[in-house]
Amino acid sequence: MPNLVGLAWTAPCRHDAGLTLGLDAGTQLGVPGLLYKGIPPDPANALRALVDRDLRARMAAANAASDTARIARVT
Repeated sequence: MPNLVGLAWTAPCRHDAGLTLGLDAGTQLGVPGLLYKGIPPDPANALRALVDRDLRARMAAANAASDTARIARVT
C-alpha cells in the first residue's frame, strides 16, 4: 500500500498533478516549479494540461526530476 506522504498535493488535483501549472506554463511546472515556491495553480492552464499531451509530459518530467516529489510519489 502506498504511503500517505504527499496526499495534500493530490486532492483536488488529478492523479498526475494536473493542476500544478502556474500562469507561466513554461517555467511554473509541476510540484517543484509551483507548489514548492508558494505559487498558486492557474485553473486555465490546468484545463490546458488535460488536453495538451506535451505540456502534461513536461509537467511530469519536472516532477520526476525532483527528489522531494519523487519521495512523495508525485508523478
